[in-house]
Amino acid sequence: YVSMPKLGQRLGKTQGKWLFYVFYKYWQFKVYNRVKIILKTENFSLLHQLNMTGFREPGFLHRFSVPSVWGPIGGMNTYPLIMERRLTWDWFKIFIKNWLIRLQLRYDPFVRIAFTGFSEVVISNQSAADTLIGYYDLKPSIINENGLSSFSVINRVLQATVIRVLWVGKDLWTKRLDIALTIMNSIDTKGVEVEFHVVGIDSNVAASLNSNVTFVNHGILGRNELELLFKSCHINLFTSLSE
Repeated sequence: YVSMPKLGQRLGKTQGKWLFYVFYKYWQFKVYNRVKIILKTENFSLLHQLNMTGFREPGFLHRFSVPSVWGPIGGMNTYPLIMERRLTWDWFKIFIKNWLIRLQLRYDPFVRIAFTGFSEVVISNQSAADTLIGYYDLKPSIINENGLSSFSVINRVLQATVIRVLWVGKDLWTKRLDIALTIMNSIDTKGVEVEFHVVGIDSNVAASLNSNVTFVNHGILGRNELELLFKSCHINLFTSLSE
């Protein structure tokens, strides 16, 4: 186990703070040195670099001669500017972020060396894999970070007396909860009861919904609770611009 300084841990809880990545890079280097010491006395058949899903911090485990896997990773999808039709501050933030993503994928030396150095790369969604193939000669594996097992949704909905729709995401404008609310408000329920379940949002958005849809705010849930909620709902409504 390699610990991160407590300040780095606190910064990690507020994603997007640039100072966190200084601590993160330092932690990655500590992990590399610890593994180097362990490999002097232990034999490994595989090393697995598993971080937060972003591609920008690949770590250093690909430097060893041991076969290695990196991922699942993501964060390489650009945001569709057409979703912000006015020249707002959000539009400029999207434009700059898209430009940085392309620049880092093509020119960041740590990223380039990692993509060629790891024995296998695993991607967290299909669109990210398609983006990556445009920059590197790779055949990545895919493990979706947000999805459901295959089952008959239509049969479950037809047999239900209450239709449960689930939206899961952080309280960020890029997750576009407003699109989900627009969709729910446009539903003609045909006399069927519809519930809209939201996870990950602290604020109450019930006032934005029509009275024919019942709003259920679950706040922040643990993984086991979330899995049960996924299984109990009929439709997973996914509106994020970044996936």
